[in-house]
Amino acid sequence: MPPRRKSTIEQNREAQTPIQQDITHLAETTEDDERKLLLKLSRKYKDETTGGRVPGRIVRGEKTSWTYQDMVKRFPIVSFIPDDTIPLTWNGVKVQAITGLEMHVPKPFYEIYQRRKASMRPQKAPPGIIVELGAGAFPAE
Repeated sequence: MPPRRKSTIEQNREAQTPIQQDITHLAETTEDDERKLLLKLSRKYKDETTGGRVPGRIVRGEKTSWTYQDMVKRFPIVSFIPDDTIPLTWNGVKVQAITGLEMHVPKPFYEIYQRRKASMRPQKAPPGIIVELGAGAFPAE
């Protein structure tokens, strides 16, 4: 007599493991995964300090943003009178320069203003012949 073939349901039941064994295996692997995650996080944040507020430093996974008061503490104050009314932004801190109104601001704002002013000045033409791109023969008539 040939051996009896098992149904798919019987094959599935035999392939299943007892629930207690699955729970034990899951608990063991979860603890290992938690330890690995904790080790990874401790390596990532080991050099972080939670001391005083320092702009640009990463604390608890977030970068500390700059404020105007931080700039006043760290940079010399410069006075100047702008020729244009424009916003000046440095590391997310913005001030408004108003034409003819004297400003007393941290030095990075003055440097930004000077760079903009220098870029707006007409540049001296380089020596030699200048050929403008796109110039060519006239189309045939």
